Amino acid sequence: LDVNIQDQKFKDQGKSYSSNLWNSVPESNLINKATVTTSAKKANPTRIDGQGSFLNQFRMDVDDDSDGALSKHERDRADLGADVIKIETPQGDVTRNMGPRKNPGMGAVFLSTNRNKRSIVLDLRTREGKDALLKIVDTADVFMHNMRPKVAKKLELSFERFTENNPKLIYCAAYGFRADGPRANDPAYDDIIQAASGIASLQQVVSDQPRFVPTIVADKTTSYNLLAAVLAALVCRERSGEGQSIEVPMFESLVDNVMIEHLYGAAFEPREGQMGYARLLNTGRRPYATKDGFLAVLPYSDENWRRMFEIAGQPGLKDDPRFSSQSARVDNAQAVSYTHLRAHETSLHLV
Repeated sequence: LDVNIQDQKFKDQGKSYSSNLWNSVPESNLINKATVTTSAKKANPTRIDGQGSFLNQFRMDVDDDSDGALSKHERDRADLGADVIKIETPQGDVTRNMGPRKNPGMGAVFLSTNRNKRSIVLDLRTREGKDALLKIVDTADVFMHNMRPKVAKKLELSFERFTENNPKLIYCAAYGFRADGPRANDPAYDDIIQAASGIASLQQVVSDQPRFVPTIVADKTTSYNLLAAVLAALVCRERSGEGQSIEVPMFESLVDNVMIEHLYGAAFEPREGQMGYARLLNTGRRPYATKDGFLAVLPYSDENWRRMFEIAGQPGLKDDPRFSSQSARVDNAQAVSYTHLRAHETSLHLV
């Protein structure tokens, strides 16, 4: 079995196209055979600081079927210098044809999450595809996938199997819900996780109904957990010489993220008050209208509040017991009005 990764330009039905990524994936009829040949000449990855190559000695192989969390995590590692090989199904990543594009299979969302990566098409339902993957992972530092536990088991993509030939491998599974939980094999997309974790419900507190945040906050938040977990595992391996299996579930990641501030009174047993951080659940918390636009206002320190009361023409409020301390201001956040800003231009308050 020859797995060859070289420079490429794919041809599909007589048409050739290339990508401003390291490579491009062909249409579904192109690769499904024992000898897997794609392109992949190591390019110069974009550095987030224009200089560094923090992970330039590491190779990361990722089975990624358009998962936002995994795609962004891979991109972050590639930005840090890692050699990331993205493994796609014969049908290709669905985001390839999502949104505007100048070239076939090079949609805007796909480009923004897949820069600096190499890619290869493997059909893991076939023995040839599985064997090719095993050969690739034999020399990898990290292997990641975003399949549900039962799917990974069906495809025989276990930590134990990969580490037979590569005992130092870091194996990371990016699940929707934890593998030993009741929803382990449920599908999980950003909207589902926003709803399940309470993010959508939080919007109802400050608006008329539950709403989704208009960005893939669950995917992107989880991507940072993935990055931290993999980097920690690599440090551990450098010290111990051993690989390990990691699980990073989206749901649990988002619940933890939400509950940092909103567990609040339930952080104690018995409870000391209600759940929910009052300042953030203030129905008046938003950009406030001025004479010529909107202004973000967040008086935080004692001095900030004194200055804000002066601008509001209510300097006496700085001695009001409701606003005399940080904790008092949190409890009385909804008592503060910012309507006075309508009489002033935005630039007046940029202090």
